[in-house]
Amino acid sequence: MLRFFVLLVVLGCATPALAAPGDVDRIVTAAREAQRAGDYDFAIQAFRQARRTYGDATPPFVSLALADAHQQRFAARRGAWDRLQAIVFYRRYLATGTTDDAKRARGNLTQLEGLDPQADVNLTTPAANTRATRVAVRSPVLSAEVRIDGGEAQPVPLRLTLDPGEHRLELTAPGYEPLKRQFVVRPHRVYVIDLELTPKPALLSVASKDEAEIYIDEVFVGTAPLDEALKVEPGRRRVDVLLNGHHPFREHVEIPRGEAALLKAELERTPQRVSAITLLSFGAVGIATAIATGAVATVSDRAANDAFDPDEEKRLLKRGDDFAVVSGMAAGVGLGLTLFGGTLFVLDEPDVGLVPGPGQAGASVRVRF
Repeated sequence: MLRFFVLLVVLGCATPALAAPGDVDRIVTAAREAQRAGDYDFAIQAFRQARRTYGDATPPFVSLALADAHQQRFAARRGAWDRLQAIVFYRRYLATGTTDDAKRARGNLTQLEGLDPQADVNLTTPAANTRATRVAVRSPVLSAEVRIDGGEAQPVPLRLTLDPGEHRLELTAPGYEPLKRQFVVRPHRVYVIDLELTPKPALLSVASKDEAEIYIDEVFVGTAPLDEALKVEPGRRRVDVLLNGHHPFREHVEIPRGEAALLKAELERTPQRVSAITLLSFGAVGIATAIATGAVATVSDRAANDAFDPDEEKRLLKRGDDFAVVSGMAAGVGLGLTLFGGTLFVLDEPDVGLVPGPGQAGASVRVRF
């Protein structure tokens, strides 16, 4: 007994979607679904349970639904009990004074009452069991399948008869996390189990140059290299990869639910970045030349100071002056090229109108040629 009550507590916590017998709206909905599917046994018992739950406040549509279900099962099996029950509930519905379906109900009632019980009704057809323990398992995922107590997988919605007591189910669907539940059912009741499945995310890995900024559907998500795959919504995703000095990379990727994709973003340098690097290289050469020629000028000046021959002193001083002029010119050109190349380098940012990543907020100036 203690174990049974523990199971009931677990049931209340783990399966809040289990419709108890008093959850009349869901019972009625499941009954209508069963009726449309031709499962009249389930529909009739569920409608009867709803009628007991409503009590004196039973809406007229329940009596009409019961009458229709009995009439439909009678048409399929020709059982005398179904004919009598259909007549009873059509009369109850008409007695409520509701006019919505009164014409149809009256027509069905007249047809049933006009049958010859000896000729048109099968008196040997047994009455259906309306005191079974029936369960309906439903899910909004149309591809879902359910296993009850480890049995064969069956598509949902599923309606079945179970023995009272503890049972277990497993709900699966492609692209969704499997769901396992335990539940307890009591005798002579109809239960509805509504289950939601958690979608598996689509996984996207992006490989590119270090520090490249990655955007998914125009929203910044991180910089390369990524520590792990990105969880994205399944479907068609737009991927942009940006890195200063490189042409923007853009590609659309289709990723099904629960699957993974790898995107290699090859980034090509812009002409501006190539020019900037070239100018910086020449600037570095100019500065190096300035340093080298300046060193020569300094050595020549020192040698002139130590010279004893006036002609030799003059020659060394002239040599030092010449190298000093070359050093100054080389320094000016080198610094100019370095400054211009550095400016082009710094301002070579991709501009594609995306949501800024960290450190990119605010206005910026971009140079293109």
